Amino acid sequence: MFRECGGMGSMAKEVPKELCDWIADIVFAYRDAAEAIPFGPAVGAELTENELFHLAPLVCLKRRGIKRTRKKQEAVTEAALSTYVANQEEGHGAPLSNSIMAFSLSYIASHYAFGAGR
Repeated sequence: MFRECGGMGSMAKEVPKELCDWIADIVFAYRDAAEAIPFGPAVGAELTENELFHLAPLVCLKRRGIKRTRKKQEAVTEAALSTYVANQEEGHGAPLSNSIMAFSLSYIASHYAFGAGR
């Protein structure tokens, strides 16, 4: 039913088109975000896997090769966090207690800010 995953590599630019590619892309993006955990104390924050969904919008810009301007950062962050909050308020918050699920939702929602999710 599904084709074999080809993997999206660590520096993907294209928006995935197939389910398998989205899954691979999310895995690489999550790993990318998790690499920031050891640097939390350097900026005065304790960063854990539970907070990685906050990084999803910036990882989205990085993986798509989109220059990080203030306007673009605000757009992807608003798309991601408004989706996250809406799901919490609608009573769908239980799955979001899983750090991977929360990151995945925020990461995918970030793509809608620049029309890539359509």
